[in-house]
Amino acid sequence: MPKVSIIVTIYKYYEFLNECIQSVYNQTYNNFELIIVNDGSDVAIHNEVIKNKNFNLDNFKYFNVPRLRRSAALNFAIRKSKANIICILDSDDLWHPKKLETQLFYFENFNLDFLCTKSPIFVGNEFKVLNSKKRLLKKINKPDLYSRNIIAHSSVMYKKKFAKYNEKIFTNVDIDVWLRLISQKLDLYFLNLSLTYIRKHKNQYFPGTNKIDKFKYFVNSIKIRINNSHKFYDYTLVLIY
Repeated sequence: MPKVSIIVTIYKYYEFLNECIQSVYNQTYNNFELIIVNDGSDVAIHNEVIKNKNFNLDNFKYFNVPRLRRSAALNFAIRKSKANIICILDSDDLWHPKKLETQLFYFENFNLDFLCTKSPIFVGNEFKVLNSKKRLLKKINKPDLYSRNIIAHSSVMYKKKFAKYNEKIFTNVDIDVWLRLISQKLDLYFLNLSLTYIRKHKNQYFPGTNKIDKFKYFVNSIKIRINNSHKFYDYTLVLIY
């Protein structure tokens, strides 16, 4: 039985997919399963995945599904997972080789339910390890999430029972989960070590490719924050945002 289930969903764009997967198999900790969901894309992605002979098929699951959209594809993968700990990795991002080993050490030794890592942005194939001398483990509070999303989706490690995405929304799917969990009084923690690397490239959708897309993304982010507001203090944070 794997201790960690790693989930990658992919739709259309797959230029960095094999590099992403290889960063998983480069991990120093190997008691995991990797679940890839091809969310309604063409057969080219299937060929791109299966052509790599370096993947260990004993802990590799691959699913071709009709177009579900991001939240539903993530929930599908979570249902297929065997481990009680879930990690998410976007198909264009990378992990440090010791990401799982280090993160799991803090996760288990501090008895955590949710832990994300420092996640510097990089372009091309050049990234830097930007570790800080500040305290390693920090509890995340609501202003950290209302002002901006400080939790990189590709960096999270959390217990499976908390891993559920809202299938009625199609952007900002991650911040919706974080706000819901923190509103439920779940403690979310940040590990101040650069263990995840977020790739910036021309084909990604964040927050959109034109002014209209960016405006829609911003409006949707406001709606999600309002929907997860329960007290006057929460609404004040939305206004500040």
